[in-house]
Parts: sequence; structure tokens; C-alpha cells
Amino acid sequence: MATRKYLLIQRSAPAPAPATGKQDPPSPAQMQEMYAIFNTWKDKFKDSIVDMGGRLDSHTSGDAGDRLVAIAQGDDRRVVLNLATLDFVSSAGLRVILRAAKLLQVSKGELKICGAKQQVGNVLVTAGFDSLIKLYATEQEAFAAFRG
Repeated sequence: MATRKYLLIQRSAPAPAPATGKQDPPSPAQMQEMYAIFNTWKDKFKDSIVDMGGRLDSHTSGDAGDRLVAIAQGDDRRVVLNLATLDFVSSAGLRVILRAAKLLQVSKGELKICGAKQQVGNVLVTAGFDSLIKLYATEQEAFAAFRG
């Protein structure tokens, strides 16, 4: 069995919290609790966070693309793609992200990107993604833009 070189996790968006500075990422137990508490929030606002990590290249873009397409064609209309743990993205990976954004757009949804490391952020900007999909430093900023 081949080992995946990327990570893609979909999770519910938590309710906006007051800005208190930098926060540590939630533990797995906290994630389970947040999912249970904010499941109603997701159902009401159709928000979702997708964490992507590792490498998004020609070797991983097929499976990752299928999973992102399934999310984009699902019930969620506002999706934040958190790239905080994505180390590398190639042109094949950029196509995957663009396809998900366009599928959401067709169904009156929107994709926002947050947390990209400098190298990945530079690739997104160089490819012109910042003019197609808004890039944000944090999940909170991305969700605030949906509501703003």
C-alpha cells in the first residue's frame, strides 16, 4: 500500500471568536468537541475548513483533486482551504485548487485560502491566484471576509 504524501481533512468552521492574539492549533480532542458543538453552525451557514498538508504535485493531485471536488460539489458553500502544513505545490496542485474554486463559484459558493507558508504563498502569488482567490493569513480573517 502506497503512503500518501499529502493530508486533506475537512472540518466544520467554528463560530468566530474574539481576537486575542496568536492561538495554538486545537488538539484532536478539542477538534472533536468543536465539531460536535459547531455542527449546527455548519448546517446553518454552510461553512467548511479543509486542511491540506504535505505536497500537492503531479503524484498527489489526482486523489487530492477528487476529494476537493467532492467537497466543492457537496453542501458547503463557503470553504476555507488552510495551507498551513502544505510544503509544496506544483502546477498540477494549482489546477486542483482552481477547479475546486470554480465548482464552488458555479453553485454560488466561494473558496478562500489561508495560512500558506512563504514558499507556497509565493507560488500562489506568482501564478496570479491572489487575483482569483483571496489569500488570508488566518482562518479567522478568511471567515470574517465571508461575513464582512
